[in-house]
Amino acid sequence: MGASSLPLVQNYPTGEVAVRLDDLGCGFCYYASGRVAACANKINEYQRSFQFYEDNKKRTLLATLDEHAVGSAGKPGGKKMILTRECGIILDGQDAILKTWRWDPKAQRAGSPPSEPVIINLNDSLAFTYRDRSSISIMFTPCPGILVDFACGERLRRTDSYFDHPHRVTEGPQRGKLLIDQDVPTLQQRQKRTELDSLEKRSKSKPRSKDLAHDQIKRIVSTLETKFDGYEGCRVTPAADGNWREKAHLQSLREIPVLPATGFEAGQALTLFGSVVQTNDASESLKRLKNEFNGKWLGSVEIHKMITQENPGLPRTGSLTNASGRYSQELQVAGGGTKPVGERLTTISGSKLDSFLREKCTNDELVVVACLRADDRHSRAAESMLEQVQVILSERKRTTAAAENKCRLVKCDLAESAALGDRYQIHAVPTFLMFYDSRLVHVSSLGGIALRVAPTTKNAHLSGQMDHLPRVLLVEKVAKQQLAIESFLRREGFQWDLASSGEQAVSSFTRQPTSGAMGSSGPAAGYELIILSDSVRTR
Repeated sequence: MGASSLPLVQNYPTGEVAVRLDDLGCGFCYYASGRVAACANKINEYQRSFQFYEDNKKRTLLATLDEHAVGSAGKPGGKKMILTRECGIILDGQDAILKTWRWDPKAQRAGSPPSEPVIINLNDSLAFTYRDRSSISIMFTPCPGILVDFACGERLRRTDSYFDHPHRVTEGPQRGKLLIDQDVPTLQQRQKRTELDSLEKRSKSKPRSKDLAHDQIKRIVSTLETKFDGYEGCRVTPAADGNWREKAHLQSLREIPVLPATGFEAGQALTLFGSVVQTNDASESLKRLKNEFNGKWLGSVEIHKMITQENPGLPRTGSLTNASGRYSQELQVAGGGTKPVGERLTTISGSKLDSFLREKCTNDELVVVACLRADDRHSRAAESMLEQVQVILSERKRTTAAAENKCRLVKCDLAESAALGDRYQIHAVPTFLMFYDSRLVHVSSLGGIALRVAPTTKNAHLSGQMDHLPRVLLVEKVAKQQLAIESFLRREGFQWDLASSGEQAVSSFTRQPTSGAMGSSGPAAGYELIILSDSVRTR
């Protein structure tokens, strides 16, 4: 797509998102599987960069082109094209160069560009077409009715040179000089324009009479300046005097009324010997309980409203609200009530789930296991709601009419052990596992959010997308080098196997489990990093 004027929004017949591009032609295109197929990024007002991906789990990069048409296109094992700032290269499936040429036709061994368009089918949905450096297109056609043409060629602000439209002086001392025709402002003109814009902004924020052209408004502003400019020298910063503490203490004591004795006080009576006699006239306080318009006494609702306004509820700090809610069970909330308290869920360890289903649950009972994390805010909110559901289930179990609807609700803390998460491939919390007759019948996250747990490693150089260090195969024949390298691997937290010869290295590969026997957690089976010593001879 070139410079688009309207946003482009298209969906697949199944309702899945297909194209989402804004009015500038920037956005994403998606395959029917939901994976990203194309990405268009804005560089400036007239240039874009593009990336195109394969529809697989690895999201293989098929083509990438920046704003200068520098990049590559092609799939692994197929025809490819590489475009650099100096030249273009076409390769076959075995990465052998078929044709190369330079953009500058006057350069040495420049070659000639392709005379026919170069078409490369990246996959079933993407087709790359090269005509020249400024005419490169990639067509996205995942299904009938959806077609997006991305113009990936080089786009320049101007395609001609200043020397294409000059005129030559024919007379005078500068006869023969080329004069460039240009309508752009000079540096001095741009600087003057910037200065005027700055003065205009200052005039809008703090207008003065000299900046105004309207006579009547200028006269009014001039009068205001004459009157108020004298106050500028009267501005001071207030500060507390020496006896501010005593004044504040006396002011607080004056606002506290003296409560009269009622005769029901407990404890030792305080003596007022030597204290100043204070009168306790309640007439002023009682005036507040009357309506100032009609003189009638206020009702209980009005009095409660006044008390609430003068004594608002204290805000709860983060240390209280984030502590699983256990400190706010009896704390007054804004609605006037207390936080509802439900029935605690039974906590089952992930390693004892099978024995719990066999021994504690009947065959005709539906068991719902809520997989939560105590350190996740969404899990705590879900647990609070499940406790209310548990109250309803407990009440239904007490009645004989609901005895046929057998259901049990328990929870499992994934932060305690990752065994259950590894077993059932749980990547989001909260997740609900439903068992019937000790067999898993349904799994649902009900809007759960994926929770990433940082890897437990001392290596601080891991990327944000790497959970585990790569498994290492060390092939070293010299014992001294073995100790040095193993010390480094141990210090950085790597897992490795040692082989002292090529035969042992091959044997280590043959002992690796098959893909069906690989674990679901931790590093993938196999070796992702091989350290091969030059002292080991290879045949």
